[in-house]
Amino acid sequence: RRPGQPSLRDKLAAMRHEDAQARADLADSADSGNEHFTWRLRVYYEDTDAGGIVYYANYLKFFERCRTEWLRAVG
Repeated sequence: RRPGQPSLRDKLAAMRHEDAQARADLADSADSGNEHFTWRLRVYYEDTDAGGIVYYANYLKFFERCRTEWLRAVG
């Protein structure tokens, strides 16, 4: 670790804090009457690499499919 850089423990703590904040923001938006859109997606074998991990570029396709379905649902 280089001097002045946060440790792995500090980075993990920051990630946990950001996740908790995002969950709190989501709960606040739900309380304010905002609706949530959920669209289930099946990940196929063809979407993964040899290790069974989804290839990073496929997330863009998944996001675009979800956005399209959200627009269809909104009208």
